[in-house]
Amino acid sequence: MKIRYLLVLLICSLALRFYFIFRVPVSWNPSSTTIQAFNDEPAHVNYVQYLRENRSLPLQKQHAQEKNAFITNQFEYYQPPLAYVLTAILAGLGHIPTQSQTLFIFCRIVICVAGLLGIVLFYSIASKFFSAKWSLLFTSLYAFMPVHWRHTSSFSNDAFLWIFMILLLFMISKKLHNPYQMKDRFIEGCLIGLGLWTKLSMLTIIPAYIILSMLDRKQWQNWILPALIGCLISSPYFIRNYLLYQELFGIQLSHGPAQEALQTLSPYILFRFIRGFLLTFTFPFDTLDIPFYLKLPAYLLWAFLFIMFMIQFLIRNIRSIQNRSLSLHTILSIIVFSTAASVIYYNWKYLQTEFRNIFYIMPVLLLQAGSYIWKGNYFKWMVLLLTAVCYPLILVLWSTW
Repeated sequence: MKIRYLLVLLICSLALRFYFIFRVPVSWNPSSTTIQAFNDEPAHVNYVQYLRENRSLPLQKQHAQEKNAFITNQFEYYQPPLAYVLTAILAGLGHIPTQSQTLFIFCRIVICVAGLLGIVLFYSIASKFFSAKWSLLFTSLYAFMPVHWRHTSSFSNDAFLWIFMILLLFMISKKLHNPYQMKDRFIEGCLIGLGLWTKLSMLTIIPAYIILSMLDRKQWQNWILPALIGCLISSPYFIRNYLLYQELFGIQLSHGPAQEALQTLSPYILFRFIRGFLLTFTFPFDTLDIPFYLKLPAYLLWAFLFIMFMIQFLIRNIRSIQNRSLSLHTILSIIVFSTAASVIYYNWKYLQTEFRNIFYIMPVLLLQAGSYIWKGNYFKWMVLLLTAVCYPLILVLWSTW
């Protein structure tokens, strides 16, 4: 019965993503008010095209702030190559032509398959914490959140990173029962390393491992060892960055020189910062011409959810951290805290209003939220479902049908 419902969920997820794969334009038009993919999708696909044509990694020669950046689409070349190499290999096996929109559609289909694999993996780990019914409910929430289906119908490297993150969660949960398995620590480190070879956002989890090693003093090596293995595996990428660009992460190379946020601080900048955070979770409001009175309910509901989540977060974890008791719930909380702090710092430093860098911990957030509401509290579940899934999905389909 569970497999049947999961299969139905996957079929519905595939249908929704295929609708957007073939419905959303393959080029970005900043003046358009119809549904669009991300403005850097052509640059991501261009990375795959370069690998197909040259069989070598590209060199970064421009950043996103240059005037012609969205014409040449070379400003994503600093990204780690794993997702692009895998996609390029698959495109080669399928004999996909490089100079056509066929490559665009193929890349979107690859990311869709990665997204479906992530849904299956999320269900497998959710079933370890919740009953069968609630596991399917939270997997449905994960599958139909706009954050997820938007990122798995437009090509980028995010969905690949989500796969490694879910596998990493599985290894962390296993660690609580088998803390001294050296083989598992090596696998965990490899997952961190592969995540770093996929997207630099995985760096934000390293502070969590350092904090956890300090709290878990008797078994501190179980946290430091995977972090060191992950950094060692990814070190060739960072060494290449330093030799070519004289910086490890390539962030300034991508976004241009960092601005002094405190010197340019103003109420308008703060408003943009908060608005960017809300827009990240209330898609489709950032691309569709929707009246403000239709946007307002989602803004208010998301703000309410975040406030309630933070209250529960603090109540449940302050005592556990003080007592140095590392339950899985506390571990998830520290991952959420360190990742959120890292991405807020990044956005503040570069005056960005984009929070996509935190999306790879969306499975962590859902598992965390699930532990608050899954014990028969259907009202909280319905509020979350309506806020995160139904309302934005209805608006998108209504606007694009």
